[in-house]
Amino acid sequence: MKKTFCLALVLFYCFVSYGQVIYGVNSYTEYHPGTLPIVISVPHGGSLTPSSIPDRTCNAPTTTTDSYTILLAKQIDSSLYNKTGKHPHLIYCNLKRTKIDCNREIVEGACGNSEAITTWNELHHFIDTAEGLAQNQYPAKGFYIDLHGHGHTIQQLELGYLYTSTQLGYTDATLNTSNYTAMSSIKNLVAANVNHYTNAEMLRGAYAFGTLLANAGFPAVPSQQTPSPGTDPYFDGGYNTAGYTCHTSGNPANGVQIECNQDVRFTYAARKVFADSLASVLIKYFLIHENLNLLPCAVSTPVITAGGATTFCQGNSVTLTSSAAASYLWSTGATTQSINVTSSGNYTVTVSNGSCSATSTATTVTVNPLPTASVITAGGPTTLCPGGSVLLSGNSTGGTWSVGGGTAATKTATVSGDYFVTTTNSCGSTTSNHIIVTTSSCPLPVNITVTGISGTKATVNWTGSSCAYRYDLQYRKQGNTSWTVKSVSAPTTTKPLTGLSRSTTYEYRLQTVCNSSGSITSGYTAIQTFTTTASRPEGEAVSAIAEPRQLDIRIQPNPVANELSLNFNSDNTAILLEIVNTIGQTVFSKQLYSSDGNFDAQINIEELPGGIYVLLLRTQNEVNQKKFVKE
Repeated sequence: MKKTFCLALVLFYCFVSYGQVIYGVNSYTEYHPGTLPIVISVPHGGSLTPSSIPDRTCNAPTTTTDSYTILLAKQIDSSLYNKTGKHPHLIYCNLKRTKIDCNREIVEGACGNSEAITTWNELHHFIDTAEGLAQNQYPAKGFYIDLHGHGHTIQQLELGYLYTSTQLGYTDATLNTSNYTAMSSIKNLVAANVNHYTNAEMLRGAYAFGTLLANAGFPAVPSQQTPSPGTDPYFDGGYNTAGYTCHTSGNPANGVQIECNQDVRFTYAARKVFADSLASVLIKYFLIHENLNLLPCAVSTPVITAGGATTFCQGNSVTLTSSAAASYLWSTGATTQSINVTSSGNYTVTVSNGSCSATSTATTVTVNPLPTASVITAGGPTTLCPGGSVLLSGNSTGGTWSVGGGTAATKTATVSGDYFVTTTNSCGSTTSNHIIVTTSSCPLPVNITVTGISGTKATVNWTGSSCAYRYDLQYRKQGNTSWTVKSVSAPTTTKPLTGLSRSTTYEYRLQTVCNSSGSITSGYTAIQTFTTTASRPEGEAVSAIAEPRQLDIRIQPNPVANELSLNFNSDNTAILLEIVNTIGQTVFSKQLYSSDGNFDAQINIEELPGGIYVLLLRTQNEVNQKKFVKE
């Protein structure tokens, strides 16, 4: 539809005085110009049935008349004038719906009849002209109402914003998406309403058109009271609502189709009560959403006074007080002269005196949040060996670390201390949880003993530390100045000594080394001594084969499945290892060698059948044995 400020057909319309009625050909249409930003059209309320226009038969037409809608529109005009001193723009079609439907496209609405086509064009040109005049006087604030009547059983107003019943059943979040907002006949008002209400709020929020009508005693759908029609009958808006609102690109007007139930239009008394309420609702609607006062009087714009700073920390508040007036309506919904504010926002107050109202400029309140505490966690043990570290994580607030400072998200702790994060902002400070990190020194070996002392051998044993990398054992003959050093890799805590002199006192000491470079040590223990046994008595014979004796042979695991680990000490440098089964058969043999008397061997016995075996260690002078079980 082409929108124009004047009818090309009758140019004098542009100069007609407000209140003068403009008639179309044969008075089939009427235009009552107004001075409010409200345009009301009544396409189905006429009663004229000229014989020159045949009844419509094309496209299976709907021909029911919306009874009393022209009378209702005139009463709305009267009510608005009584309250504001100004008229809305009114456009009627006086032909009965059997002859023409001005809420359909022209092909369907006029069914090809020339007189009906002229009438259809006149009514739509009148609407074009009225909207142009309204937008010229009230830029971007024009509001179009296509007024109808329905015969549904449920006595409620049906407001058509071009959403189906199903769509009105969607969630607020869905209706607030750009796709659904763009479908609305009030999408421009959604984008520009002074209180920034969402699409869903404008359809069925506390200050939606339907909610205001329901609050005035006239149930409406959609509204806060009835958000959607569900499965009930419902008219969602027609051809005129789509064409004369911002639903059509380039048209700035907002608007709605109002389907009026019979209870508000069938008697003069009902029409009067409803028209008065609708006029009040329209005045309030413009004031709330457009900040446009339609009333013919002036009320001083209220001034908000803050009882303290309007920027403060969470947990505090400020009292906002309006200048004196007869009544108050804050943007929060409060109706007192003062309100207590605890959250950020832009606050306005609308004051009223009789039928007049005015809205203040917004007072901005900013509430700064309290600092948020971080939660830090340790990525490993917090008791550290010398040179060790643990990664602490979780400084999500950019707070300052208690040890070493800095504001990084993580901290590598290498020294003892109480680690936490302090977060500070303009509203104070708060701390995270505490993590205690302890760094130990390199510990001395303890519980040192010497076992298995003989004429040429002894074994030094001790209790070590989990922080040890290795242990250094020093020993020497008592009276010597130089030490022999033996290093033992952790976690081993025993060291056999061989090649010792008989009947000799030895000094020894131990230290723990806590890193691979040897730079971190415990220092040596105090010097301790042990003495080897005496030499064999002179003249004592040595048998060709010594009696079998059990050395300190250590095998593991026992029972064993696949591989047997063997460890023992001997004065010999070469020993024959044999494995014998229970019937005396030798099933395995191997020659073992050692330069320092410490023998370690790994024997693969995976192929042996399960059972009990004897491990024999043979030298020239002795045989040693140890039983084990093969799984």
